[in-house]
Amino acid sequence: MLLYGFRKGRLALVEQKIIYILGVGHSTPLTIELAEACGYKVGGLYHYQEGRTGEQEYGVPIIGSHEDLFALDSLQGLQFALSMGDNSVRRRLADKIVAVGGELPNLLHPSALISRSAKLGKGVCIEAFVVLQPNTEIGSNTIIRHHSVVCHNTRVGAHSFIAAHSVIGAYLELEESVFVGLSAIAISGKAQRIGANSVIGAGAVLTKEVAPSCVMAGNPARPIKKEVSKIKGVQHGESCVLHAFFFTGRPPARCSWRRPCCEPRRSLS
Repeated sequence: MLLYGFRKGRLALVEQKIIYILGVGHSTPLTIELAEACGYKVGGLYHYQEGRTGEQEYGVPIIGSHEDLFALDSLQGLQFALSMGDNSVRRRLADKIVAVGGELPNLLHPSALISRSAKLGKGVCIEAFVVLQPNTEIGSNTIIRHHSVVCHNTRVGAHSFIAAHSVIGAYLELEESVFVGLSAIAISGKAQRIGANSVIGAGAVLTKEVAPSCVMAGNPARPIKKEVSKIKGVQHGESCVLHAFFFTGRPPARCSWRRPCCEPRRSLS
């Protein structure tokens, strides 16, 4: 697609980049607007269900299902973004796209403050007003929502998700596929390592290391369950009953693991 823009200070015809988004849900408009802010035109959406093709969401057509996309012989030269917050689903789709030649470009909002010494992998999504301080590392296929801060000398592993208004302190290491809920805080030098596949609840304040696959909530944060996969009704990597709790701090009505330590008055202050 050709449009007018500035090149070397002169008005000229430039080619607008096209990107396709996998995932149609609550986070999709965020990804659409992030891609547009980065100069892309969204060519279409891919939904996991077959029957949605031809519909429109947020003014963008659903042009096929995931199955339709991966039935193509090659995705060489095509660029994609993944809108889902589920780390395991995003990881699986990213691996499949790359395996057949597709590209996952970094989407970095123009308002984000990213240190020149920060290192980013591929397919990283950085939203508005995020701050990445010097000597930070952000692994591939990681999403950092708006107004979050990753402090200096901290590493965030691949396939992770950091919700809005979170603060990840200095000299910390988040291993792969960590999920951090809204407004969570990891104290510099205290929570030195957050284990792979861990889930940190909304508003949690981490003051110590977190074991792999651990679910943490509260201030100070403490384990709700030692392993995500052991929460009744939840398979590892699925949102299920976790979604409401880790975005609001409140267990849903049907939560079978409601305990005093995960009541709203204890997990949010």
